[in-house]
Order: sequence, then structure tokens, then C-alpha cells
Amino acid sequence: MDIYNVLKYFSRMGGNRLKLAAIWGAHICGRRYIGVFLDPVLACNLRCRMCFFSDKKQSANMRGQRISDRQISSIAKILLPRCIKLQIGCSAEPTLFKKLPELIAEAKCARVPYISITTNGQLLTSDLLLKCADAGLNEVTMSVHGFTPDTYEYLMNGAKWERFLNALTAIKEVKKVYPKLKLRINYVANDMNAKELCKIWEVLDGAEPDILQIRPAQKLGDTDYANFDLSVLKDEYAQIIAPIKQRCKDKCITCIAPTPEDLEKVDRSNPWMSKKMEELTYYYVAPDSSNHPGLDIGENSTDSFKSYHKRQRTARSLWHDITHKLPGENDSVRNTKKLNYHID
Repeated sequence: MDIYNVLKYFSRMGGNRLKLAAIWGAHICGRRYIGVFLDPVLACNLRCRMCFFSDKKQSANMRGQRISDRQISSIAKILLPRCIKLQIGCSAEPTLFKKLPELIAEAKCARVPYISITTNGQLLTSDLLLKCADAGLNEVTMSVHGFTPDTYEYLMNGAKWERFLNALTAIKEVKKVYPKLKLRINYVANDMNAKELCKIWEVLDGAEPDILQIRPAQKLGDTDYANFDLSVLKDEYAQIIAPIKQRCKDKCITCIAPTPEDLEKVDRSNPWMSKKMEELTYYYVAPDSSNHPGLDIGENSTDSFKSYHKRQRTARSLWHDITHKLPGENDSVRNTKKLNYHID
């Protein structure tokens, strides 16, 4: 399955009501439609300056808790049968979890169509990646904050440029064995590193990504890096982002990036529809916690996806939304404080 074609098709589906109807249909028919975003361990080996791990107050609450085998079994039983994509590594570093290949294998046994890991790459070796690919990994996402050694090591505090290059080499080696394994680069852009985007093809020579996401930096707490002004991306969009998008198009690389209009609307209010879609399709899970507190995914859970949504009256609520006027339906601005992106 190409998850990006699915997302592209869904994003271009005509109107919010039709999107809700599609989710309602998938829900009542028992089809896969949710994304599960899993942090198996709440720890990181870096203190990236744009990440909340550089915020001492927030990082103090993340003391390396690890998910248990029994909780993994609960997640596999309750969520994975309805999961279309599993992302391992969201707010923390997944390569610190010693049973990462086994976790991927568990998801593969549950027939999850698309499994990815998001990593800073500093601990990624060809041996570990090969084990993950053997287990059923579809995609490895590398977070990158610069394409010169100085910028990379400054913004990704604790990282070494040489290890980044070694991780790219490991990915190239494993892709020879598993050519369908996808590489995604997530580039967090700010006023310091935005103009380094043009160096991407030089740095990634021989390890070009299948997917490139350009994600403007946004505030995630009291982080070391505090300049979240998007002016450089807005003012020099044609010089910075547009050429990258065109090059991706020429190379048949999926590019996920905001448009100039998205950058203008990022600070506006959070609409009802965005929140609704997140409630319906986004399931974040960490050791002993999730963003759906009414859903029991603990070690001794006897809950199920069906019983949880029956308690929530999800199908009835969705049908009401489909057949009645949606809140904010006539609003001219329908964007969130999270950036909207276009998949090209």
C-alpha cells in the first residue's frame, strides 16, 4: 500500500461532509482507517534545540518509561486491526527501545499495511535496520535539522554529522536487500537552516529520499531555540521551497510541504473540523497513556475498539455531523495552529 496516495486522495476528497461520510463508512464496516502513533519508550539520546526534550520541565516528565510486552499485546488486540498506518517514534527516539524489531513484527502479524519508524538516526545501524526490515518495516523517517555539519550539530544538540552520514550509508545498504523500503526525510526549517535546503541533493547523494517533508519550526514548549518567525520562508518561498518541490516532482519524490497560503494561516484559530478528524483518526499511545483516555489499553485491558466506540456513540455522532450543518461550515479560514501541508 502507498499510504501517501491514500492521504493525497483523501485530502482532495470534495468537502468535509464527504470525508466524514468516508470515515463513517469505514467505521461501521470494520475497515482500517486510524493512524496509531506509538512511543514505546519516553526517552531520547539527543536534546534537539527545537524539541521539547530541550525543555527541562517537559523532559523531566519523560523519564524513560518503556512499554511492556503486555501493553503491546493490548495495543495489538485493540487498535492494530483497525490501523492503516503505524508510526513508531513520535515524541521520543524509538531506536532506544530494545525490542523494536519484535514490535514491528507484532504489527506485521496484525496485518498493518504500513509501518514506519521516525528517528534521529544517530543510533541507526545497518544491522538494526535490516532486522526491522526483516520484521516488516515499510519506511524509515530521518529527522534532519541542517545540511551542513555546523548547523546540524548545533540544532541537533548531541548529534554527530558523521553518524548521520553513517545512517544514510546503512539505509543505502539495506535498500539493496529491500528495495521497497522507503526513506523519508523530515526537515525542520527555521531562519537558521532554511537556506541549506538547497544542499539536500549533495548531502544525500546516492541515498535520495522517497518522501521529503519540509516542516517549518513551531513552538513545542520552552525550548532552547526560540525564533519561530516564518518570515524567511514566506518572503523567500520562491527561492527556498518552490525549487525543492519542483526537483522532487522531476525525480518522482513525494514532497510534503506547506503552500504560501498555509504559512500565512498557521497562527489562526483551530477549527472544529480539524479537531474532529484528529479525534476520529489519530491515536497516540505511550507507556500507560494515550490521547483517548476513555480507551483502556493497559496491561490487563479487556476493552475493545468496538466497545469503546459504542460507549462514545461514535457512529451516531458521525451520522449526526454528516446530516446536519457542521460547526464553522461557513468560516472563510479552516486552518489549524498546526500547519497544513500539501502532498505532491
